[in-house]
Amino acid sequence: VKDSLKVQPEVEETIAAGRRIVTHFNLSGTAQEELKKIQENLGIAKHNLVQDITTCWNSTFYVLERFLEQKRAISLYLTDTANISNLNAEQWEVVDQLLKLLKPFEEITKITNSNYSCLSGIIPDVVTLNRMKQCFSRIDDSKNYLIATFLDPKFKMNFFTDQLQKGRARQYVLLEGLVSDYNTSSDESARSSPVQSKRKRTDEPGQSIPTSFWECYDEVVAENFTDGHSGTASTSKNTIAGDLDKYLSMKTLKRTDNPSAWWATHKSKFSECIVKLAAKYLSAPASSGYSERLFSGAGNVYEEKRNRLLPKNAEKLIFLHHNLPLITFSYE
Repeated sequence: VKDSLKVQPEVEETIAAGRRIVTHFNLSGTAQEELKKIQENLGIAKHNLVQDITTCWNSTFYVLERFLEQKRAISLYLTDTANISNLNAEQWEVVDQLLKLLKPFEEITKITNSNYSCLSGIIPDVVTLNRMKQCFSRIDDSKNYLIATFLDPKFKMNFFTDQLQKGRARQYVLLEGLVSDYNTSSDESARSSPVQSKRKRTDEPGQSIPTSFWECYDEVVAENFTDGHSGTASTSKNTIAGDLDKYLSMKTLKRTDNPSAWWATHKSKFSECIVKLAAKYLSAPASSGYSERLFSGAGNVYEEKRNRLLPKNAEKLIFLHHNLPLITFSYE
């Protein structure tokens, strides 16, 4: 996203102009007070303008979002200010279009940086983004992504883009289970047909374009959802293949449900091998978000009034701050 914002000169110029205005208000208490008076007179939210951070692309999104929210107040203030220029009509339009374009990426950034994100969400996120831009690119057939998405009861096979991916995902899980827990090999089980997709083409004429990321997400689910697995009665004697058929025939979870909790509740219905695979592949995606939040916490501990704090004591305070909530500890 950061690279894409630098491709178009008008986008770079618009963001730079917005930063200059934000800096003006951040460096002047008088300007902030005047802005609050204007906000009160106009009856809009009394929010300060946001400064973006170089390392966090989504902070630029929040800058633009707040900027558009305060458009009337900013424009009114700048009419009496000679040393700084307001955005022109074309630049305000660029801000509006950028927010619509970047909103899905902001949603995904929040998901992947949350404490409960799973590797299995990668494929659904990419499929939904591809649907939104009406472009069918082949998703990276990474074995880990395929298995993780397959074993997440929220997704199963709903977000695989073609029959080849569906068959490959099922085959990977079968082979992984066979290698880890059995010495038998069943070609018939590995090639057993996956759920038949009811997927509709989105490049058909007259296809409406979804207005939000989650609307598009739910649309994909509705098109591919099946409550039962047609032909799921497995004639194979292979335990893992039977478990996979049973798993696919069960109801799909809601998007907001916890897959780990689901597996903890339903593990008695499956062989130990499948449960171990779910625990292995439903892991957290690689992200620097939590580390950055930890650095921010350290900055709050080493503040001006505690600049002589010993490193070992600071480390203890940071540890307690981030880990006490995990045991539902209350500060009250």
